[in-house]
Amino acid sequence: MYELLVPVDLDERRALSQAQWVASLPNAEESVAATILFVFESDTLEEIPEAVKQQTPSKQFVDSVRTAFRYLDDRGIDVDVVDRRFEPAETIWREAHGRGVQTIVLGGRKQSPVGEHAFGSVTQQLMLKSDIPVVVTGSPDSR
Repeated sequence: MYELLVPVDLDERRALSQAQWVASLPNAEESVAATILFVFESDTLEEIPEAVKQQTPSKQFVDSVRTAFRYLDDRGIDVDVVDRRFEPAETIWREAHGRGVQTIVLGGRKQSPVGEHAFGSVTQQLMLKSDIPVVVTGSPDSR
């Protein structure tokens, strides 16, 4: 099984773009397993009821997670959701290594003409730090 980590943020279109890339892999429904990762920031955590924090709150409260999950699940791809807290780049890196994934699939952002060759800070940190391949799916606006 080819294991992928799909860290999503709050942007539904970016999460869908990431899910579409995963689903486009050859024989994805038979040979791919994806873990959608959502990293809660401290201010987001305060809005979640204490009882729900023990579960997978992003599946219930975060539209981008639900969108990516449904897209992959509807296509028969083995998909799981995990929530973590704080420090997105470090958390993504630790989660990828802890799970032994083969690829990290990030969503890109549309850049201004001046910044079109630069990546977001989390993407840039992961590309520099990770020994695991990092795929950046690109901005949904650029399609």
